[in-house]
Amino acid sequence: MYVGVSDSGDIVGIEEELNLLFNNNYDKFLLNFKDKLKTKFKNYLHTHIEYNLINAGKKKVLEVNCTKSKEAVFINENDFYVRTNPATEKLEGKELLNYTKHRFLTLSFLTLLSFIQF
Repeated sequence: MYVGVSDSGDIVGIEEELNLLFNNNYDKFLLNFKDKLKTKFKNYLHTHIEYNLINAGKKKVLEVNCTKSKEAVFINENDFYVRTNPATEKLEGKELLNYTKHRFLTLSFLTLLSFIQF
């Protein structure tokens, strides 16, 4: 994911927010971003999310990479979302149960099988 790139792919950069909210201080910007992630994702911040400021021409963009988790990850410990291009959908109730049962049970079973020697 890129912060500072519009939905149409235009590079707009983060300079405006950086100047307005953080007095052009990259460290303050990154610390604020880390704190927001930590609040939302708790223990998954350090194991599944990496982010970096990169140069995109003459502009700065925040690049965010998330690795695939072997277990369900909830935002604020309650909300679960799944990405179905080009949208993000919140799953609840039976739909959430079915998705996590099939998505994560299969991974757990395969992981268990990998430890069994035949």
